[in-house]
Amino acid sequence: MKISIDGKDFYTDDFNEEQLAIANAIQVNTQHINHLTYQLECVRFYGNQLGNKLSGLLASVKETPEKKPVAKKGKK
Repeated sequence: MKISIDGKDFYTDDFNEEQLAIANAIQVNTQHINHLTYQLECVRFYGNQLGNKLSGLLASVKETPEKKPVAKKGKK
C-alpha cells in the first residue's frame, strides 16, 4: 500500500508494526471523513429541496398586506 504524507510517497511494505497501525488508522480516519462529508452534503441537498418546495408553495399563496401597528392612546 502507498501512503502520501506532506507530498511524499511511502510504501507500507517496509513499515514496522507501529507504523503500519498508524497508517491503517489514518486510512480509517480518512474513510470516516469522506462518509461524514457525504452525509453532510445529503442533508444540505435535502434542506435546499425543502426550501425550494416551500418557496414554490408560498409563491402560489396570495400575499396578505402587512398590518400596521395601531397607536395606543396614552393617558395625559
